[in-house]
Amino acid sequence: MKIGLAQINPKVGDFDSNKQKILHALDELKEAEIVVFPELALTGYLPEDLLFSRDFLQQSQQTLCEIAWLVPRNQVVILGAPEKEGTDLYNSAFLINGGEIVGSHRK
Repeated sequence: MKIGLAQINPKVGDFDSNKQKILHALDELKEAEIVVFPELALTGYLPEDLLFSRDFLQQSQQTLCEIAWLVPRNQVVILGAPEKEGTDLYNSAFLINGGEIVGSHRK
């Protein structure tokens, strides 16, 4: 089993740039069966007050779904992004498989 560690340098709040970096890393690691990204790779670390913006969190989830759809079917991806449930906010690791988000682990 090949595991790829994707060390990217995401920009805080720049979803388009971060998405491109993530997709580029997936392409570079196309031989890996599992690709692991750092925490908050989608939003950049640390988004601080942006995490309290509903629009920011919605864009984060939308971009996460777009990336999930583009993940090659032969890869499993673990990608860090914020997650909100009710009034609770989490720094989560999302598990992507088969083009969909199949789970998350909250920190």
